[in-house]
Amino acid sequence: MSAMAALSFGQITINANVRDGQTISGIQAIRATVESKHLITEVEFYVNEELRSTDDSTPYEFQIDTIAETEGPIKVKLFAFDTEGNRKELSLNLIVDNQVSKGAEFHVEQGRAD
Repeated sequence: MSAMAALSFGQITINANVRDGQTISGIQAIRATVESKHLITEVEFYVNEELRSTDDSTPYEFQIDTIAETEGPIKVKLFAFDTEGNRKELSLNLIVDNQVSKGAEFHVEQGRAD
């Protein structure tokens, strides 16, 4: 077997429902679809290098409450692991924008309008 074939055998692919550079607000579900030739054992979800959740069954999902996060850029990383010890990382640079800068009066008026 060639080295190239050996490398592709353990390949893991991760796709997420959010895109790199996307702006998020409120409670945002981050869902991952993972493809591998081997069984996926778990997917870990990190926010700014802090492990926030581990999911061991599909659909792999984590909900981030952006109200508890600082406004502005955050980094979300997903790590998928398979039964053969392979690991794949997906890194997303997201932007938290709950429109806090608009002030309390704006949000009170928005609440009344709903």
